[in-house]
Amino acid sequence: MRKRQSGTGKEKLFLFSSIFFIVMGTGLLVAVEYHKRHHKKDHHSLHRPQPSAVTVEDQESSEQNRIPFEKISEREYKSDMDEAFLCLVEGGEFILGYRKGSMFWRPESRQKLPQYLMDKMAVTYAQYQRFLLANPEWRKGRKKAVEFADANYLKDWNGIDYPEHKGKHPVVYVSWFAARAYAKWAKRRLPTELEWEKAARGTDGRIYPWGNEPPTKQRANYGFLQGGTTPVDAYQAFASPYGCLNMVGNVWQWCADDFDGNLKVIRGGSWRNLASNLRVFYRLGEDPRVCDMHIGFRCAWSASDTAD
Repeated sequence: MRKRQSGTGKEKLFLFSSIFFIVMGTGLLVAVEYHKRHHKKDHHSLHRPQPSAVTVEDQESSEQNRIPFEKISEREYKSDMDEAFLCLVEGGEFILGYRKGSMFWRPESRQKLPQYLMDKMAVTYAQYQRFLLANPEWRKGRKKAVEFADANYLKDWNGIDYPEHKGKHPVVYVSWFAARAYAKWAKRRLPTELEWEKAARGTDGRIYPWGNEPPTKQRANYGFLQGGTTPVDAYQAFASPYGCLNMVGNVWQWCADDFDGNLKVIRGGSWRNLASNLRVFYRLGEDPRVCDMHIGFRCAWSASDTAD
């Protein structure tokens, strides 16, 4: 009887031990599986790409990658159509106008523009000659010229030849329509009035491209001091904050905007004007068919532009 009891005790001990190990093993497997699942979830939550807001810097970097001009420096590009240099104007806020405004300038306000490019210099006679060679309908006396410009169009030209020694001077005697046609041919456009003003004064509300000091004959061409236009690359030490030259003085510059129902905006003053006309916020209106000895233009480009 004792031996039978002893055997029964061993069987019970074996059974108990087996159950114990089964329970422990099952628990261990459950724990391992839980750990795997939990760890996998954490791993994905740590490394799963999260959507992030697009910053202004990211957007401008993307826009710079789409600029269809040769990049020659961090803030300057070059067009292969007319060999124009273009300055990068960063997007953001700037101060437009002056104080309470008048008939000659807008009231002061904060405006915001996206990034764009502005021609470093006004379009020259030599560049405009390229346009005429490629677009004969805009030559002197041709249909487009007669329809979209007054009788003074290219007054100082002989056929498609510009005046001697004027190749690097700003082209004048061109209408707003002719300037717009040139800009379209060059894969650019006329700047808006806001774009022109920001490119001229930057973001600090200055009165002139070089600061708040008044014009002198060393800083700009105005007040009949030179008796006519000067080369577009003159006065380099007095460029705008973005590097644009002769934004004031030398020649008025056509802008894309209406001054009123019939006139187009001109900006910048000219070699014939008083210093007060050279203030960056000063604006006038002119008939878009007018061609005058003191009106020229420059072009602009932005990422929203579409090539025709």
